[in-house]
Amino acid sequence: MVLCGGWSDVKEANDTIHGIVSQLKNELQEKTGRQFDQLTALQFRSQIVCGTNYLIKVKVSDDEHIHVRAHLPLRSETPSYVDHKDKLSAAHDLETF
Repeated sequence: MVLCGGWSDVKEANDTIHGIVSQLKNELQEKTGRQFDQLTALQFRSQIVCGTNYLIKVKVSDDEHIHVRAHLPLRSETPSYVDHKDKLSAAHDLETF
């Protein structure tokens, strides 16, 4: 059971999560200084606050992943980039940062 304000368990990425990653692609490329041919959301965790915080595991190549933090405000369809960790492997757990 998730506590109010706590992070959810890890879940498989759904259409909402794929959409968030797609909307953040340009900003992610700018923040990392890299161009991604592949940007596929695999898993996520969420946290209900004034809107929803997301922590998303994204596959960027056959052997590299990044973890992306994003926020989706209430009554909005436009996510905000918060932070990321890059150059991770598939084995890295999706932990808050």
